Amino acid sequence: MKRVVAGASAAWVGFVILACTDTNAEVEGDLATSGRCPDGESCAPRGSGRRYFIAAKPLAAEASVGELPPIATGAESWVQFVEEAVDDGWFGSDHLAVPGARIESEGALRVTESPSTAGRATLTATTPGTFVVRAVDERGNLHDRTRVRVVDAAELVVRPTSFFVGPVGPAGGWRVWPGTTVFLIKEARSATGELLVSETSTEEIEFGIEAPETGAIEEQATLGELVATARLPIATEIDSVVGYVPLSCSHRDELFCLYGVQDGAPVLGAPLTVDDVDEEGDPTRYELTGIDCVGRRSEPRTVTLSSGGSRWTQAIPPIGDSCSED
Repeated sequence: MKRVVAGASAAWVGFVILACTDTNAEVEGDLATSGRCPDGESCAPRGSGRRYFIAAKPLAAEASVGELPPIATGAESWVQFVEEAVDDGWFGSDHLAVPGARIESEGALRVTESPSTAGRATLTATTPGTFVVRAVDERGNLHDRTRVRVVDAAELVVRPTSFFVGPVGPAGGWRVWPGTTVFLIKEARSATGELLVSETSTEEIEFGIEAPETGAIEEQATLGELVATARLPIATEIDSVVGYVPLSCSHRDELFCLYGVQDGAPVLGAPLTVDDVDEEGDPTRYELTGIDCVGRRSEPRTVTLSSGGSRWTQAIPPIGDSCSED
């Protein structure tokens, strides 16, 4: 693997999925949903706590109900059957692998047990279709079951992501401030625009790309016959500022994010000075670099942003509740 800057030829790279965003789906199976053993199945004891499937989910995708997040044809995902653990009072409820549970499926959906994580299995998607995914004990008795769709990808993009808020702003057209550490993700969509799990076994994890002082960053990704390239030229100044609501539901209602713009193109990492007021109404000043966010409060407010002698104002909306059902 090599990195491409300042006009060199493009190379294959992998992309990081960052842990602070909502990257896992929690899906209730048929037994948990109905409270009874599905017809034609022999079921294992249910246990006293909540049991469910967790699986990889594309950043910014909506929560899955009744099935695992869809996988792009030619990609891989993972799934595990877990039970809810005790709330630790800090990070909320955690989960543990259900003892003795293993994952199985059917037909063209290949299942491979993980050598490093108990009860976790890799799902390799080679053929479009809908497949049943079952968690069973050593005797083949059902713990629970659900489904996963394998869907052909029609679009592939490489886009910036943030440690806190997931995918940021528009998918393309970005520039980058010199010296900024950039994180990118690969994003696949179906012909109807549905986000698909798009990881492949050949990918490597890229923990950050440092922008040069001049030139550009170029990164390329593939999925089957689809090829996507992100090219981020180095910016020299900003002439306006844009605010946006995070796509990741983990922070959508609590944060409002900001980035600079040069000649209509958003700029990753443009430094901004913010003149704000604190919770008591007293003036405060702080610096933003990268794709940074400010906290939303119960009432809307306006902040002043400055960079290189230019100044702008930006309205910060109040705390929302769009994720209350997620």
